[in-house]
Amino acid sequence: MSGLGMFVRLARLANKPMTHEDSKRPSRPIGARVSQAVLLLFAVPVVGVLFGGIYSIPADYLTHGRDPWFTMLLCMGLATSVLVLGFCDGLGWTPMLLATSVVWIVLLARRAFGKLNMEGFAQVHILAILAVAFFR
Repeated sequence: MSGLGMFVRLARLANKPMTHEDSKRPSRPIGARVSQAVLLLFAVPVVGVLFGGIYSIPADYLTHGRDPWFTMLLCMGLATSVLVLGFCDGLGWTPMLLATSVVWIVLLARRAFGKLNMEGFAQVHILAILAVAFFR
């Protein structure tokens, strides 16, 4: 429903006296609740962890997309991802530093040659996960 249509409907409801039938809240079917739960169970991990939303969304909120602070926070997030994955995998310091530097170069190149948005950072964050697996 468009914004204008919703405004017209609310204006009509405001001028109409409320009856007992209008006060009943329609219940949502069980299928809608289950589909929302499944969406949350799969969407939050995929967007948050795999696509780097755990770093890009808070960084955008803190800096409002202004550089160089936005890019610096994303670099710190990528380094955190590589270090946590490296420690969980038992990598040494040298492979973790190599993976971090490769990912930072790609992030800075994407930032220098184009606008880095959520989708662009998702690609770089997936590269960070693959770089840890490669340097294993």
